[in-house]
Amino acid sequence: KGHRTRIAPTEELMNRIASIPNITEIVITSKPKKSGNLVLKNLEGEVIPVESNSDTGRMTKNVTKINKLISQHEISLVVPVEQKQAFMSKIAYRQDNDNYSPPYIDFTATNLYRVFNNGSLKQGGRFYGVWWHNVPAREQNHREHIRIDGVETIELDYSKIHPTILYHEEGLQLEEGFDPYVPFDGADRNFGKRAFNALLNTTSHDPKKPNDYKADDNKGHEWKEFLRVIEDHNSSIQHRFKKGYGLTLQYKDSQIAEKVMMTLLKQKIVCLPVHDSFIV
Repeated sequence: KGHRTRIAPTEELMNRIASIPNITEIVITSKPKKSGNLVLKNLEGEVIPVESNSDTGRMTKNVTKINKLISQHEISLVVPVEQKQAFMSKIAYRQDNDNYSPPYIDFTATNLYRVFNNGSLKQGGRFYGVWWHNVPAREQNHREHIRIDGVETIELDYSKIHPTILYHEEGLQLEEGFDPYVPFDGADRNFGKRAFNALLNTTSHDPKKPNDYKADDNKGHEWKEFLRVIEDHNSSIQHRFKKGYGLTLQYKDSQIAEKVMMTLLKQKIVCLPVHDSFIV
């Protein structure tokens, strides 16, 4: 069985490239996949066969149509000269504490596929496989430099999508000004969101503390204490935590994403998804 060869630049090579003037644009093109648009994993994370039926046939055709439209347009990344060094360093050493990302971007990766989990086509289902997912957006949003046919783009998202769905399922609406990720003034929203999502994804036990979590960032609250604060802050849906419900919510937001992209596709508008946000 063959192995895929992967080559990543050293810091010295990146510094040399970064020192070359006027190298600011990376353009990618690729042919759409003809198969493999749906990936199903079992409880152990192993890939298993996907049953062929009307639902999987429809989803496969939709992914193929979306990929075909993307392939007909030029998707590029234009990084300003003054941000080039910072961007390349960010890419080379980026590691999200929740999901590891490789220390490079494969700009040929422009074909979407959907990943379902736990042997169920009702869990997971989000769209993966594309390079713009690996463009960092925290601290400094580099995704704003993505271009479609040379034209600037904007990124629109469904704010607080999982809390909104959960509250809706309980017959409630998020009150204006209420942020489920911010349990008190001065709380770090990033960690609040990560804590909220971790509580949704886990079953029975407290989720592991992120390596970069510091109590000082949240008024001295240690991780477990911060989890309790998030739960109390969302008392109306607290019973939905620690039930492994996160993948079911991902399925629901993936269905929304599919509908958004298919609606735009009918208008021949290219849409680059990032789970619950869309670059157009």
